[in-house]
Amino acid sequence: DGRIFVGGSNTHSGYVFSGVTFPTELRLEAYSPYYLDTSYSTSRPSIVSLSEDAMSYGSTFTLQFSVSNYVANNIQFTLY
Repeated sequence: DGRIFVGGSNTHSGYVFSGVTFPTELRLEAYSPYYLDTSYSTSRPSIVSLSEDAMSYGSTFTLQFSVSNYVANNIQFTLY
């Protein structure tokens, strides 16, 4: 849904967590971008159809989407 979750470190029984200059640190972070707030739900695009069930590098596909509250003359799309 667009939220970002980042986890780091490689836990190991030999790591030292205290009493050293640079202790091992285990950290998890979750980020929810402002545009996922429900107040933006009418401005968020919804996928209507996707031409391929599976995509691969270099493949071509068609994506259709709708936006119920269209407010700009310019739409940009980024796929990760």
